[in-house]
Amino acid sequence: MRFLASGGLASHRMYRIDRRDVMPDVPLDASLDEQLAFCRSHLLRIHTRDGSCALEPDGQRALEAIDVAVPDSGIRFGPGWFTVSDRVVPYRWASPRSELILTASDQGSGVLVMDVEAGLRRGASVRLRVRDSVGRSVAKGVVTDRELVYIKLPTARGRSQVLSIEAEGEGVQFAGDLPGRIAVFRIFRCGWASSLEYDNAGYGEGCANFRTGIRGSRRPPLWSFLRSASPADGPCTHLHTNACGDFTLLARQKWFDLRGYPEFELFSFHLDSVFCYAAHNSGAREVILKEPMRIYHIEHEVGSGWTPEGHEKLFQRLAALRLESLDYPTVVEWARQMLRFRKPMIFNGEGWGLAELALPEVQAGVDGLPSADVPLAERSESRTAPGGSG
Repeated sequence: MRFLASGGLASHRMYRIDRRDVMPDVPLDASLDEQLAFCRSHLLRIHTRDGSCALEPDGQRALEAIDVAVPDSGIRFGPGWFTVSDRVVPYRWASPRSELILTASDQGSGVLVMDVEAGLRRGASVRLRVRDSVGRSVAKGVVTDRELVYIKLPTARGRSQVLSIEAEGEGVQFAGDLPGRIAVFRIFRCGWASSLEYDNAGYGEGCANFRTGIRGSRRPPLWSFLRSASPADGPCTHLHTNACGDFTLLARQKWFDLRGYPEFELFSFHLDSVFCYAAHNSGAREVILKEPMRIYHIEHEVGSGWTPEGHEKLFQRLAALRLESLDYPTVVEWARQMLRFRKPMIFNGEGWGLAELALPEVQAGVDGLPSADVPLAERSESRTAPGGSG
């Protein structure tokens, strides 16, 4: 609230934030501070620009049931990592900037090992730079095709570490995905290496803390789902549309100019995402609000609103009610068109919202009668005639 009241909001910005889902039994009779404390300690999942994932009790992102790191390794995947692909041979794609969270008690030998594959094509390479929590470079090197990468980390002295990985290489775009969601490399394993394994690894180029091991064979990509990224897929076009209907802050005039959410006679799924791309292409550039700012969302009953676990039940319910919704491929196509022409798509006419409806205002007065400053016509319409129902 201090941020909202600070006077720093800009009319040419669109403000978004990650949504955190919490358990449904928030104490109703508790104070606001007590309710917020409950939310902080009863987290279920987080919805970020990169996707949705479950949370640990301490608020860190949980590993998936089948993942590229083992549960007791103390390794967690932060912002910039895609969800796990392929349950048989699992792997994770990484964005140009991604984070690894290493807990204080489980940093093993201090040598991190990752099975890294660059890009899509044979001979592709990716340049990696690893930075510590304060931005200092701790390792750098180049991976070609698929290699084991060993990174010697500075001593943490019982502290958790957040490592930032910067990757430069040929980007990969998922076919049918929203524009700008670019991956650069993928990993098949992330864990701790023994000191002997590290000592036998080859040196990287110019950095003793970055070594590469035996080169592995490339895994054939799923060409139907992937393509090389084009210049038009720049990272600035990847908007945070995940759970965006719960918090999208925009200047009042910009909202009026865009005429609000599309007023389709459909279930409201994805309409908020379409609006975000319209706002972006009308000049409202996205700002994602960071910690300590948060929003909490009380968990839905399964199937009443979207959750990863309730996805199938929700759409079964909509099908039973014969309610249609906007499909994801249509949203992607509209987003691409707006980005291509740098213009918003506006679906509502000038009478959008309730503009064409007469809504008389009634103010409570003495004995339940309207106050005298309400026009007589409206006062007469707002009262029930003697003997009438109501």
